[in-house]
Amino acid sequence: MMLDYIRKQLAGPDSFLITVTTLDDMFERSGVIAVDQIGIVIDARETAICLPWSAILEIEIED
Repeated sequence: MMLDYIRKQLAGPDSFLITVTTLDDMFERSGVIAVDQIGIVIDARETAICLPWSAILEIEIED
């Protein structure tokens, strides 16, 4: 499950970037601040953005 994978990545020593596609927008090369059962908080466009899981269509983890 994506939630478990992102939690494991956050617990690790390395940071990672993701691209999030929602119903209304795309947030490219965003940092992950927090995740829980309700949604994800990302650092995009110099702003912390809270997205509920129901609004997310796709998450791509950047290399």
